[in-house]
Amino acid sequence: MHSSLALVFGLLATSISAIPTGSIDTRQNHEVVFQLSNDKSGANGSKPIALDHEPKGVIELFKDTPVFVDGTVYATSAQLTKIVAGAHCTIQKDSHVIAEVNDRATYADLDGNPKQAIPVNLGGAFISCWKA
Repeated sequence: MHSSLALVFGLLATSISAIPTGSIDTRQNHEVVFQLSNDKSGANGSKPIALDHEPKGVIELFKDTPVFVDGTVYATSAQLTKIVAGAHCTIQKDSHVIAEVNDRATYADLDGNPKQAIPVNLGGAFISCWKA
């Protein structure tokens, strides 16, 4: 009888500890990874961005990546490399949307000409991401 109770309690304890809590899933669904690339120089940088709709300065975000040169960020394209269903991001500068990416259209050419790679100065630009 005692060994049966010990076995039951042991199985119960392991099954309770094996129940997923959802915390990992929740954390993974609250941010995307946003990449800026400069096809002229070959540089790129990626940063996790929270899906909180708060504008984040591009310079501050990417200042420790290879796309940061001479005090600013130069990039030719943007893309999501970690995608969350319903995610949407914009890059804005001077109240103009430079680029939009989302969970279905994950890549954006920044200079507006897909046939050329012209680096765009993203000094003063902001990235905002949210879950629609």
